[in-house]
Amino acid sequence: MRQRKIGRRQVLEALLRGYISEPLHKDAQGDWHCNVSSQYAGAGITVGVVFKLGEGGEWVIIATVFNG
Repeated sequence: MRQRKIGRRQVLEALLRGYISEPLHKDAQGDWHCNVSSQYAGAGITVGVVFKLGEGGEWVIIATVFNG
């Protein structure tokens, strides 16, 4: 996020109010992926989200963010 100059608030707003720009799909390891895109303060961002089942049965969310 720092490298791309994207703030935490932008990411949270994208997750709360954005739209799914790449539909939910399952990868070969069994993890679920989707992209959520949004406009915030005039800038378009996309958050890549991975829902991964942890060893203890809990869900872990891993995200990356990029401009666009």
